[in-house]
Amino acid sequence: MESVDKMSTLPAFGKPALPLTLPLSPTVIGVVRLLFATFILGMAVVRMAGPGYNGHTFFMAKSRLRPSTIRFRGWRILAPFTYWCWIMLGVSFGLSGILSLLAANESDSQETTYPIMGRLALLSFEVVAPSCFLVSAVVKYALWPKAFREGGGPAGTRPFKTFYGLSAHNANVIMVLIEVGLLGGGLKVHLDHVAVAPLFGVAYVIFSWVMADQWHPEHGPQFFYFFLDTTLGWITTLALLSLISILLFFYAAFCAMDDVLEYLGDNLIIRLFGIVVVSSFVCRFRD
Repeated sequence: MESVDKMSTLPAFGKPALPLTLPLSPTVIGVVRLLFATFILGMAVVRMAGPGYNGHTFFMAKSRLRPSTIRFRGWRILAPFTYWCWIMLGVSFGLSGILSLLAANESDSQETTYPIMGRLALLSFEVVAPSCFLVSAVVKYALWPKAFREGGGPAGTRPFKTFYGLSAHNANVIMVLIEVGLLGGGLKVHLDHVAVAPLFGVAYVIFSWVMADQWHPEHGPQFFYFFLDTTLGWITTLALLSLISILLFFYAAFCAMDDVLEYLGDNLIIRLFGIVVVSSFVCRFRD
């Protein structure tokens, strides 16, 4: 925890990413982060308290499971990993936003520390930043095409094109890139903490396996993602190893982003262009 404490000091959460061309105060940084958190968590609460939605499961031809339509409402919206990341992102922005406002009220003579909140803010961001990219990449390159093929064209991809679907699969990445590239200069992903992101994913996989028989008992085990299907044998193992590898790739990319941003310098236009280019690789808005 010593390394985490060194990287999650109060001044770090109020440090602007562009002190010359976009010199945001800790107060402004905190307010923007809290607005992000309010949007994310507010949407999750509305989704959880609403009438719910129908989720359709699709499996590979070799699977021994039967596809089904599952009604997700209340806590059941946590079935997809997307919402695990979405809620974690809201928590991360909420914690870092509060710390930014505390940093704004801190005088030079004070040495107030908030170690627990600082640790949670930093580690939650290190978990969720690469995980958001993983979610969006899997949706764009695997789930969306499969839903289009097996769901009857545009009708199969309708859940991805709703306000909730587009936000959770696209706005997540855009908000993370705004945080890293434009907003705060102190909230970063560190290579020393590389184990936290895979552990978060492993927790979800265990949750999926434990809950498989609970979503729709009369239709047998159900998995929200076809690559978690335990009846596929080695294919599932290969899929999980591939997902972990992709997640670690995104984690390493975030670690390297500090050097890239330092090389680009304090240039607002270049960073805006970079956000558009990077997000285009993992975001998808239409068939």
